[in-house]
Amino acid sequence: MRSFLLLSSLLTITVVMTELNDSFVHPGLLHTSADLQRMKSMVAAQREPWYTAFLSFAADMHSLSTYSIEGPDAVVTRDRSGSVTNAGNQHLADDSVAALQLALMYSITGNASYGVLATRILEAWADTLIIINGKCLFFSIGFRKEIVHTGSDAQLAAALSGTQLVNAAEIIRYTYSGWTPASILKFEKMVLNIFYPPASQTTPTPEQQYPL
Repeated sequence: MRSFLLLSSLLTITVVMTELNDSFVHPGLLHTSADLQRMKSMVAAQREPWYTAFLSFAADMHSLSTYSIEGPDAVVTRDRSGSVTNAGNQHLADDSVAALQLALMYSITGNASYGVLATRILEAWADTLIIINGKCLFFSIGFRKEIVHTGSDAQLAAALSGTQLVNAAEIIRYTYSGWTPASILKFEKMVLNIFYPPASQTTPTPEQQYPL
């Protein structure tokens, strides 16, 4: 299951990083242009069950134009023990969900306040984030040293939150005019240099001891 989730996330991130053929239409990825237009038209017409679903979606804290950005953090460590080092991961998880939901709210409603806040989240993390890592413990057993994975889920942190951010960026980049080329480039570099390495990792490193 973990491998499937990581593979799905990697495929999403890779689309942004590779040369796409002429059949790909922006915005795309998890939500195509046709998907976004269908959501918008169904909500505008108050068609059911779409309209009731939208009202529930709009009421979620991550969908509100008053959402308070949790991060950004320079270091994100996914640690299942719940220690203080895990704070950055929770901030990233919440903000990435908010970025995508706010981008969808902007697309559906046309209300610029959602686009502004989604863009602020993308820019804030791109300006601040330095590394995504995991945490592990070393135990000595006789003459051997064993690695016990107490929460070294760097791949999951990068892949799961990265997928949300990339899909938010895809919507904002191609539907909202307030994201500048310089900020877009900085976000792309963050995905390439910070999210992609741990998400695509297949062998352990001192910082990330959790191979596929």
